[in-house]
Amino acid sequence: MIAVFTCPAYADRRAAIRETWMTLPTDADIRFVCGAPIPDAVCLNVPDTYPELPQKTFATVRYAVDHGYDLLIKVDDDTFFMLLPGYLAEFAKHDCLCHVRPNKGKGSPYPQGGCYSLSRRAMRAVLEHPELFTVGPEDLAVGQALGAEGIPLTHTERIKTTVVFGHPAVWNNIIACHCCPPREMRRVFNGVGRAG
Repeated sequence: MIAVFTCPAYADRRAAIRETWMTLPTDADIRFVCGAPIPDAVCLNVPDTYPELPQKTFATVRYAVDHGYDLLIKVDDDTFFMLLPGYLAEFAKHDCLCHVRPNKGKGSPYPQGGCYSLSRRAMRAVLEHPELFTVGPEDLAVGQALGAEGIPLTHTERIKTTVVFGHPAVWNNIIACHCCPPREMRRVFNGVGRAG
């Protein structure tokens, strides 16, 4: 499951995703995830505010486990995701493939929140620690839960935390790029299409 975190206010981001990377052929189940009911989304009945994002994360993991998914890829609605079969296969090799952020001596490293994966083992680790998923940075909570269960994070430079646009060929080896507004998402997608 590719869970795209969104909220009612960001219809423009959802439209850009539907017009770009969501059009690429895949056997992955791509679902928008929202706290409130919106069309074509999984409604989790949790707050949609940024401070309470850990609650949405925990509920999404619970949903994925309850629905039998072996792999969860969490993506923000301002992340351009290169939905290619070989790239998706990379996630299946790790418990958590991500752009690892150090926690500056305050505990476990954590996955940057724009895009990361959780294996079934990692999802179960999250569910073991509901106390971590109340308020605050959701990606930090994930790192703490995985660290508590001894589950390593696998760093990749192929998941970018900022916009890295330029020549379309730059995308030939990039899995995802965070902080990508709708206009740029469309521009990059069109560039990728021209690059073949």
